[in-house]
Amino acid sequence: MNWKEKLDRNMRKFLVGRYGVMDQLNRGLLLISVGLIFLSIIFPQRFLTTIALLILAVSYYRIFSKKISRRYKENQRYLDFIRPVQRFYHLQMKKIKERKEYRYVKCPECHKTTRVPKNRGKIVITCPNCHHKFEKTT
Repeated sequence: MNWKEKLDRNMRKFLVGRYGVMDQLNRGLLLISVGLIFLSIIFPQRFLTTIALLILAVSYYRIFSKKISRRYKENQRYLDFIRPVQRFYHLQMKKIKERKEYRYVKCPECHKTTRVPKNRGKIVITCPNCHHKFEKTT
């Protein structure tokens, strides 16, 4: 058995029973850490590097932790926090992509956003959420 196989076997043995997952929260922490390191290169500030290394240490702590249920709950809270931000970002990107063919209007009753075709003149729109009918010019 060569040294690579031995190292691989020992690493697997060490990680048994540990969280060991690069989940969304760990990816986010790693991304923030790398961003802060690049900022500290551009603007040489010691506290940026210190914060980046602390965030990186938290990420490694989460990876090597044996408290799997706590790490899972932390990730779920992070996802609950980040999902509305992602949803807003994806909707804005979709609006930009489809801006020539569609217009997005909000229902005056429930404030749900609805996509309608552009250049159709005055149309009556039925909200798919609350079934309220309203008139808009597209």
